[in-house]
Amino acid sequence: MATNKNLGYGSGVNNSYVARMSHREQSKREEEDVDTDFSLPITHRITKDLDTNSFQQISMDTPLGSTNKGYQLMLKMGWKKDTGLGSGSRGIVDPVRLSATIGKLGLGKLDQDLSYTENIERPRMLGEVEDTVETVKKREVLVEKQTKLEDELTKIGESFRCDLCSKQYKNSMELQAHFNSYEHGHKHRFKEMQQMNKRNAKPVAKPTVDRELEALMQKANAQNKANVPAIPPPPPPASSSSDVEMTDAAPPPPPPAATSTVKFSMKPVKMTLGGVKKPRL
Repeated sequence: MATNKNLGYGSGVNNSYVARMSHREQSKREEEDVDTDFSLPITHRITKDLDTNSFQQISMDTPLGSTNKGYQLMLKMGWKKDTGLGSGSRGIVDPVRLSATIGKLGLGKLDQDLSYTENIERPRMLGEVEDTVETVKKREVLVEKQTKLEDELTKIGESFRCDLCSKQYKNSMELQAHFNSYEHGHKHRFKEMQQMNKRNAKPVAKPTVDRELEALMQKANAQNKANVPAIPPPPPPASSSSDVEMTDAAPPPPPPAATSTVKFSMKPVKMTLGGVKKPRL
């Protein structure tokens, strides 16, 4: 019994060993078949053209077939035919073209660089631009529009201006807030107070010194007029010869004006130290 068991155990080990060795040899043969390149002899001559009828032309315009491995893998990952990529199917539907992936810049990098270079390009100066009739008309129309817009803005801005405070605002909300502010109310009340004081103000009487000087000047003018002698009337004309002599003679000099002086008399006043009389004890 023991010998039978040993024989059975040994036969099982030998069978497994043989199976492993045969598997290794088979894998080596497969690797050799893959590694060996198929080549034709140098003396081989092509006698007929290659039949391409059974070939499938692949391009960016034709979709992949159901036999394609990548197509099958995408179906296994949850993608559906004629839908976009992503969980919500909101991605791209068409494959990325090879022209967009030139080099190693990444998708869209080339377009981004081209847009930057177009925007950074130096604009032409006014001296470099050739003026034509169309450009001149366009410029004139643009200037007219700008002037009209500025005029409208100034007219609109005048309605939002406080002349009392000399302040300009942009809209009615800011102007209303200014009217309700303490600053505007204070200036408004101050202006009303000034107007009321002007209406109620009385004429201020002149000081006594000015009134006395004015009276003295009027008196002096009256005396000057009284002292001036009356001018006699001219003599009547005698004859034609005398008329000629009178016309040739120089006119008489005017009478001298009477001068008068105004004197002010003031009595001397005794002044003590400090300008105040000491009381008697």
